Amino acid sequence: MGASRIVALGESFHHTHEFLALRASLAKVLVSELGFDTIVLEVVTPGPNPIDAFVQDGEGDAESALVAAGARMWRNRETAVLVEWLRARNLGNGGRPVSVRGMDVIAVGAPMRRVLEGVNAPGESEARARALSFSFDVDGRVDQVAYNQMDQADRDILRDVFEAAFLDLATHATRFRQSVGEDRYVSLADDALVVLQTLEMLQIGVQGWQAGFAARDAAMAEAVSRLVDRGDSASRVILLSHNAHIAAQGQSRAAGAPASLPMGAHLRQRYGSDYCAIGTTFGRTHFDPPIYGVGRFETEDAETLDHAIAARGHPVSLVDLRKARHGAPLRLNGVGSGQIVYPSSAAFDAMIFLDCLTNAEQLVETELTMDIAAIDATRGAGGRT
Repeated sequence: MGASRIVALGESFHHTHEFLALRASLAKVLVSELGFDTIVLEVVTPGPNPIDAFVQDGEGDAESALVAAGARMWRNRETAVLVEWLRARNLGNGGRPVSVRGMDVIAVGAPMRRVLEGVNAPGESEARARALSFSFDVDGRVDQVAYNQMDQADRDILRDVFEAAFLDLATHATRFRQSVGEDRYVSLADDALVVLQTLEMLQIGVQGWQAGFAARDAAMAEAVSRLVDRGDSASRVILLSHNAHIAAQGQSRAAGAPASLPMGAHLRQRYGSDYCAIGTTFGRTHFDPPIYGVGRFETEDAETLDHAIAARGHPVSLVDLRKARHGAPLRLNGVGSGQIVYPSSAAFDAMIFLDCLTNAEQLVETELTMDIAAIDATRGAGGRT
């Protein structure tokens, strides 16, 4: 990992104590011993976020910052411990300041409003777009539900308004730079791009939320590339995301259908060996209460890598895949979804195996449900368990 500029630490399932604690420990080593200075999170949108504000000597506490950020998979005590450590390190002048950034194209209500304010284009359509933006303040599939419920006229307004804003920012770049400054201009241009990418993903996702994942992964790869390419030569990035996003190959599809490229495949193509993907897998799980209706899972499929590692009897293992035979497919178990199959073991540089997974310590009581109304109700309220 130390030889790479981008290290992606994956997980095969969100909301588990062991994966979160493991990746937090690895992130601390990468920051304190190997000079990494940016941590980038899935389900957090590029631009200003409460987590980074806290890490950069903000007020309040880590738990409140995570709840305010609205990113479901990070609203837990395990992540709060990492965020507290990052803030303490920044305050203690322990080296290069560390920032926490987002890369995802969901929960874009705030970027929508920043663009509308920044381009100063009042009008009936812009007012309607601002009103609609509040439907996009919650993360994940809730955004897709809000978009699916809109009539076509409102979808057209969103597309037209933000396409016009993006074009205005590009066409009159000099004027904007002079009026708001270089940093503010770059931030506005990034916001406009992220909003358009999200609207594209949501339009594709009308066919089913998984259909938009290819657009989402491409957009996340672009966001990471912007961070990497704008940093100085010493800047190094840690990505925390799901295995399916960080993999350097797409999952195999049935009937010979081509696999869509995940974020990691885009980054491997762009950065080569400077991109390192570390996946995680598991042997047994026990979630209490059950997550998404899955209470227990056993590695029963003898064809999977999980089963092969579990059979050796070690509770924790690290498998270096860089010199593995890449001809055969890489098969992993998925919670409630059967096998996840990649074309070869080259999808990851290494795989970390943990025998047993348990629930993370959640900060929001609806975190383990897919009840959209309940998620929406507690996100802003910051309810704790």
